[in-house]
Amino acid sequence: MKRKKYRWGRIIVAISILLLVGFGVTFFTENLFCSSEGWNGFWGTVSSEMERSENELSVEPSKKESSEEPVLESSEESFEESSKESSVESSKQQEESKESSKTSSVSSKPPVSESAGLAGGTSASDWNLILVSAKHPLPDDFSVSLASVGNGHKGDKRVVSSLNAMIAGAKADGITLMVCSSYRTKERSAYLYQKQVDQWLKKGYSQEEAEKEAARWVAPPGTSEHHTGLAFDIVTPSYQKLNHGFANTAAAKWMKAHAHEYGFILRFPEDKQDITGITFEPWHFRYVGKENAKIIFEKGLCLEEYIEMIK
Repeated sequence: MKRKKYRWGRIIVAISILLLVGFGVTFFTENLFCSSEGWNGFWGTVSSEMERSENELSVEPSKKESSEEPVLESSEESFEESSKESSVESSKQQEESKESSKTSSVSSKPPVSESAGLAGGTSASDWNLILVSAKHPLPDDFSVSLASVGNGHKGDKRVVSSLNAMIAGAKADGITLMVCSSYRTKERSAYLYQKQVDQWLKKGYSQEEAEKEAARWVAPPGTSEHHTGLAFDIVTPSYQKLNHGFANTAAAKWMKAHAHEYGFILRFPEDKQDITGITFEPWHFRYVGKENAKIIFEKGLCLEEYIEMIK
């Protein structure tokens, strides 16, 4: 009899425990799934974790990009595969817009009456407007007095103070500029040009095609502005590659907007490639004097157009 009573007692205890567990599960379920706040809170937490994971993954490409080795030499020295792609794309764009570009350049040229005396007696034969290109090779007897611009680089001694002033002006605005290429001898240009030709030959181009394509990136000896001491390739410590991507840096944007204030111009603009014969170089700046630079900048000209205008 005692054993029977003991058995009923255990059954009652077990039933009580089951009732308590059932009540707890019901309460939890109602609060989590029947309450919109509880449900949203639960999924809000899950959502937040998923979002954080996605953000962490999205950072990886930029980390990889920033870990690339910086290149201080010009594109003539180190030509990447990406340069070929941008060059081919640029060539296609030039072919497609050749006719419209010619029409545009003719229509945008101001009448002779407007251009007369714009730069206060400036002449196309002035020393700071010397035109050097494939069509205008440097005279054999050309000479220039050089002065140091720092870090082993040199330039025409008449423009060094202006270059230093531009570098100081950029620094005042939080931009660090760094000269990576300046005056070059003809021998140096010959070496750089041949190196560029060799790279195109390795990519499968014929000798004629390689020479033509190489000339778009590095001027053959005697046709480079770097012989004059008036041209400088300028980069910034955080981006030392001379490719079209440099145009997106704060340094390139600052120089494009302010270089004329110090007498310099962006020598090879993106929209003037069919006139200059040189691919877009957002790092290459040329000294022409403040008055000339101001007009070239305000009218959106390249040096070839400006010289033709003032003749």
